[in-house]
Amino acid sequence: MRLVTIGLALLLSTASWAQKGTHALQKFGETSQVSSRVCNSKQDQTGIGASTRFAAPRCTSGTILTKMDALECAIAKAEGFFQRGTLPARYHNPGDLKSRRGLTPLPGQIRLGKAGHIVFKTDADGWTALRNYYIKAMDGESRHFRPTMSLTQVSRVYAQRWRPWLRIVTKELAVAPTTTLADFLQSEESEDVWPNECLGWDFAAL
Repeated sequence: MRLVTIGLALLLSTASWAQKGTHALQKFGETSQVSSRVCNSKQDQTGIGASTRFAAPRCTSGTILTKMDALECAIAKAEGFFQRGTLPARYHNPGDLKSRRGLTPLPGQIRLGKAGHIVFKTDADGWTALRNYYIKAMDGESRHFRPTMSLTQVSRVYAQRWRPWLRIVTKELAVAPTTTLADFLQSEESEDVWPNECLGWDFAAL
């Protein structure tokens, strides 16, 4: 009788764990489906190259931006992207990024213009390139920038006329020139509009 009771208890326990496991798998599946829908809605699924494509940040007054969006918008303003007829505007290149012949073209790059400035097919391609540029910097994969560099140090490397560039960027971000990339991005408190599942890289942990 005691053996029967023990056996029955084991069966009930196993059934309970199996039920919990089923619920967990169902929840995981639901979460995965939600993440998939969010990723599909946030990302351009054209599959150009291996880089993640991003929607352009809305660089308008009063718009709530993530820290990464704000950094990109500040850089674009310092580069003159929002002024009609400038090189960055005509080249769809908000970061005024450069390259050289012989290097692998970036997604959306159609040619090199004056002084090696990249000409992109669309503004979206240019914004994607700018974000990926700083993702590499924050991920320690850049040859020119490190997360520990201050905005002053970044400006000296990034911009030929670094003083006005630094003045515009720090004013737009409301930070001191001594602020590092890591310090600025680590202060992100609001939920990032880019789910980490989409990026494969945790902006919220910066």
